[in-house]
Amino acid sequence: MNSREALAIGSDQKPPVLFRGEYPQWHERFMNFIEAKTNYEAIYKCLTEGPPDWPMKVVPGNPAEERPERQIRKSIGDFTKDEKDTYDAEKLAKSYLLQSLPNDIYACIDNFKESSKKIWDQIEKMIMGSHINSQLKVTNCITRYDGFKARKGETLTETYERFNMLLNDLQKNKITKTNTENNINFMNNLQPEWKPFVSHIRHTQTLEKLYLHELYEMLLQDEEEVMELIGNQKAEEKPAADPLALVSERRGKSVSRSSGKVPVLS
Repeated sequence: MNSREALAIGSDQKPPVLFRGEYPQWHERFMNFIEAKTNYEAIYKCLTEGPPDWPMKVVPGNPAEERPERQIRKSIGDFTKDEKDTYDAEKLAKSYLLQSLPNDIYACIDNFKESSKKIWDQIEKMIMGSHINSQLKVTNCITRYDGFKARKGETLTETYERFNMLLNDLQKNKITKTNTENNINFMNNLQPEWKPFVSHIRHTQTLEKLYLHELYEMLLQDEEEVMELIGNQKAEEKPAADPLALVSERRGKSVSRSSGKVPVLS
């Protein structure tokens, strides 16, 4: 694990760091981080509802001086236990959020530090974008799913892992695909050498009841044979040697052996 991955995961003492393009993962890890705290509910309430109004206390009036009774902000030393707990939860919520932001993201939210909720909301708006941007993400996900293809030289496992990441993105964007759709898309877009093995599965399996990981396990049994077919195909694609060049090379070697001189070919 490299240092960036360690920062993104966080620890029991340090919140996970948010990197661009990884908001969903960060959000889940951040929630797991604060759930482990004893005052989790208070911290969560600060993030989602904002802190309550600052506690006030009543200052008695003085009729002799014509001063009416009034309310002023309490000093922290006058807080009740519940008020102190809420105040501490807000401080922790802000601290955890600010610790989780790298400098480039922090620079974009430093005007929203008056409460943890404002920071929380601004991060989501900035990273996740507007409704229009969300729609673009959905469209891009569907386009990548429809255009999925195995890459040349890629192993079955590498193709399978890329496809799974794509399915995970679809689920994040609440796009549902059936087992049949996923199985057909995966099989149709493997390298051509997989065709006979894919055809066998189509005729022997019920695709709507077959999960993708089961399909992968079935295909994996034939990968060695497919790789051999791919290797043979590459060998056949090698360009044939130029016959004139071969003749010249042989004549040159023959002359060289007889005379001991390096031949000059015209």
